[in-house]
Amino acid sequence: MKFADLQPSLAGWLADASDAHSLTPALIAADPDLAPRVVSCEPKKLRLTDRDGTCRGTYLLVLTTADGGLESVQVGGVVRAPAHRTPGAHRTGTFGTPEWSVRLESLGVELSTLPVESGLEYFGELADPATAPARITAVLQTGPRAADEIVVRSAAPTVMRHKRGSRCTFRYDVEIESAAPSAAPFPATIIAKTYAGDKGVIADRSMRALWASTFRSSPTVRIAEPLGYDPERRILLQGPVPESRTLKAALVGWFAGTEPDGWDRLLADVHRTGVGLAEMHSCGAAGGDEVGIDEELEEIRDRAARVRAVFPTEGLMLDQIVAVVSSVVGASEPEPAVGSHRSFRPAQVLLSGEVMSFIDFDGFCQAEPAMDVAMFCSMIRAISLNKGVEDKASLATMADTTRAARLADGERLCAAFLAGYRTVRPINAARVVAWETAHIGSLVVASWTKLKLSRLPNTLYLFDDQLERNGAVVTGP
Repeated sequence: MKFADLQPSLAGWLADASDAHSLTPALIAADPDLAPRVVSCEPKKLRLTDRDGTCRGTYLLVLTTADGGLESVQVGGVVRAPAHRTPGAHRTGTFGTPEWSVRLESLGVELSTLPVESGLEYFGELADPATAPARITAVLQTGPRAADEIVVRSAAPTVMRHKRGSRCTFRYDVEIESAAPSAAPFPATIIAKTYAGDKGVIADRSMRALWASTFRSSPTVRIAEPLGYDPERRILLQGPVPESRTLKAALVGWFAGTEPDGWDRLLADVHRTGVGLAEMHSCGAAGGDEVGIDEELEEIRDRAARVRAVFPTEGLMLDQIVAVVSSVVGASEPEPAVGSHRSFRPAQVLLSGEVMSFIDFDGFCQAEPAMDVAMFCSMIRAISLNKGVEDKASLATMADTTRAARLADGERLCAAFLAGYRTVRPINAARVVAWETAHIGSLVVASWTKLKLSRLPNTLYLFDDQLERNGAVVTGP
């Protein structure tokens, strides 16, 4: 049996709640005051979050303005399975106020005003050029350069990445003064990150450990200088690293066909990434929790349980995926842990000419070297199939011959990465296979939980390919 031959079907109630043609008239009917302004309503990002089938995320409303123009507004959204819905009409408050919410009863959709940024209480302070300098100055006093007595006189912020309610990254162009005449040169640009959870403290500790290790002087890779962390406000400061684009962007350019002359450079960059990762694994930096492959298995099982509520006919497939991953993972013994990135993907590799940098150490942990290696290779394969494709329909209906050709390029890139890694240290091939199978299994169930169903045929094809390349056999019903 090939998993890619199976065609999962979405539960009808969720299909309706994801259909703009159904949502728009339902919203117009549910909120007469808003109705004259509604042009469209469609899901922006929904996730299966609960085992009862509940989905949470955001919806995008397109509305007319008083001057006849259009504006887009994101609102919160919850979709409940029929058995968990509250009957009856519901509307509170006026659109645009914190109290506004409306229930689209026929669809099981509840819309509401997104709350003021929660978990990132100091977002506004960091985003304001009037208040940011004092806050940055205070955080610098917690860091390795505290003795330099640096005062930030001005800080012009740019939001680089913002995941609402979770984290935000700012870039600042700064002007500083220092009371210490012998202070080392201070960068004209610094990076600040604010977190809702404890990832900031993990990033600060791991970056300090890496900065104190041999990895700081790597001839292959740069990392940002740690500049300070405020645990009360969960604000991290670091120095800049050169960036023109990510390695992921370079990969997407190749697979989209927009950079037909970039193959040799891409191979070289991927090879160099392998060298850099092996240097990091060899530098002795310690920090973070110890992470094992059992945690990945538990995540797959949890996601599979959430999928069942919305894809009730896919129970057998989910059972087989979990069973196959468990079997492959248990076929070899774990290796000793080293300091590991944990989320090592092409998006965490920055390129700027001949300079390469690694970023995002907020998941740094102790784990088998194969974890980082396998995640990187798995993501290259996933990018080869899913990126650089014109639209979702083309993605979902990609011919097997096209998949095979794109994945062949992905395999050559993985080989270059592994060859680079092995110039510095060996890697246990059996454990790479184990972690790859777990990562790809996780990508399969995530295609469901993230409701990215257009990717599912390619991801199932990738799972089949992983099993065939490594000799795993699956028997069908």
